[in-house]
Amino acid sequence: MGQESPAARAGQIARQMMLYGRPIPNEELMERLSGITVERLTDLAGRLFFDTTPTLSAIGPVEKLAPMDDILGALSSKTVRARAANG
Repeated sequence: MGQESPAARAGQIARQMMLYGRPIPNEELMERLSGITVERLTDLAGRLFFDTTPTLSAIGPVEKLAPMDDILGALSSKTVRARAANG
């Protein structure tokens, strides 16, 4: 409900004006959201995170952390690992 306040709505319209040059009607926004698929998200994530190394920060007994290679392996998808293997 907080997103429906006049100030929040004005902020949404201002962002849309800066990004798209016009306010985006709710129907168009819903169409865009409906077009999102698991495949598109997986592809985007692969393109955004491929060939990058995440930054890890920890607080506490860091000697109990898993090795970075294990963490990277857990974060990698099959598609990303396949791309890396094919070079």
